[in-house]
Amino acid sequence: MTIEIIVRECRPEDRIHLADVFRDSYDSLRKSRGGMHPDELVDRVISRADEEILSDLEYGGVVLVAEEKPGGEIAGVASITDRWINSLVGSSYSRSLYVRSAYQRGRCGVNVGSILRSAILDKARRRGFRKVFGYSTPEAIGFHTRFGARFQPFFNHRDKGSFSFHFYEIELKPHPLNLIPIEPFIVSFTRFYSGLMRIMRGRGAEAAAGPAGSGRAEPGGRP
Repeated sequence: MTIEIIVRECRPEDRIHLADVFRDSYDSLRKSRGGMHPDELVDRVISRADEEILSDLEYGGVVLVAEEKPGGEIAGVASITDRWINSLVGSSYSRSLYVRSAYQRGRCGVNVGSILRSAILDKARRRGFRKVFGYSTPEAIGFHTRFGARFQPFFNHRDKGSFSFHFYEIELKPHPLNLIPIEPFIVSFTRFYSGLMRIMRGRGAEAAAGPAGSGRAEPGGRP
């Protein structure tokens, strides 16, 4: 059967599928399935709670999904950040690009990953960004290179649990700032800011709950 892939903005009803796409995509990285990462490491990553996964995917606000027609399955998801700091420096963080294993490497007759990558780069270009940057697993280096990615080994890092990530950048339009590697520092700042906000929200929730065992909330909250 011939299928068609439609790339569109993510809708609220799509959210229930995004964590499954993430897990299925990461599952293909395990050594037992031909990837480069230990199975137990992949297990730790895909065991994260749905809301934690969705928070990472949706951070920054620009989320596209690849929908398979005529079945309607969400085959993949891609996202970039468009926050004040991205607008300030003119570059967007490629937050995610995940494709279900059944649709990877043209297995369904079309290359879903390439379709999503082209669409998200076009979205970034139309929003005025001069560059898109991100981190790639070793398995995807060749994929990103096909889209003009330049890799900067100095900024590579290992995530929690020792996943190896390779920093890359894709130039969307010429600009003097493209020669200055400021993007890794944007990622560090964003992580720090996100962590600080999570701590503040946690303290706010504790304050709203009131003293332990009191059965009361602070003004404006609920017990």
